Amino acid sequence: MAAVATTLGSLAFAAPAQADLSLTFFPDDIGPGGQSTATFTLNNTTGGPLSELAFSLNLGANVTVAGAPAIDSSCMAP
Repeated sequence: MAAVATTLGSLAFAAPAQADLSLTFFPDDIGPGGQSTATFTLNNTTGGPLSELAFSLNLGANVTVAGAPAIDSSCMAP
């Protein structure tokens, strides 16, 4: 498992060697009651489909997911 850490949480993932998963928060530092957007970016350099990809997000202390999160998904081909 590889890991990425920020002030708001940490991401652990398992993927084939040709895949790269990253996590960013914007803004990456918030106060009580503040909001931040998490963006996951997956790069697949295999040229084919990926399988057996898994990740988990461990949020920092007192950080929670919004009651009605706004989820957006997009895919861009090279």
